[in-house]
Amino acid sequence: MQMTNESKTIERNWCDLKPGDVICLGGNWLEVFDAYPTNHDTVTIKVITAYGIQPVEIQSASKSKVTCKIY
Repeated sequence: MQMTNESKTIERNWCDLKPGDVICLGGNWLEVFDAYPTNHDTVTIKVITAYGIQPVEIQSASKSKVTCKIY
């Protein structure tokens, strides 16, 4: 039996992210530590990296989506 590393994904609104979500950001899969709106069209996401927790501001158009892994 052959095993694969492929994970299923889902598209989710930026504003609906929650801690523990794993998102594709900049070509890397990163775990969300925290996410919250900071402006009308801006979401701040704190992601866990090898260097610690890093904040990232995302300007999201209405109804824009992010790819999340499903485990």
